Amino acid sequence: MSDTVAVVPTLGWSPRLAETLAALRADGGARLETVVVWQGEASPPRELAADRLLTSVANLGFSGAINLALADGDAPFVALVNDDAT
Repeated sequence: MSDTVAVVPTLGWSPRLAETLAALRADGGARLETVVVWQGEASPPRELAADRLLTSVANLGFSGAINLALADGDAPFVALVNDDAT
């Protein structure tokens, strides 16, 4: 288990989501767990490069998606990451 989790809420529309996840993995992912919160009716791609995937059919918004991820984990440090950030 990692001390830090990076939570990436998405509606699946960002063309930069894969780049965002790759940037979070730049250090080899040794100290960082990535959690994608996929919102909406579309299915996430199978090749999504995240340690954990949480899904919600409803659009929870940024803060709702973060709360879902926080309730699902217990890392002492959390990074909130937009799905288009690199």
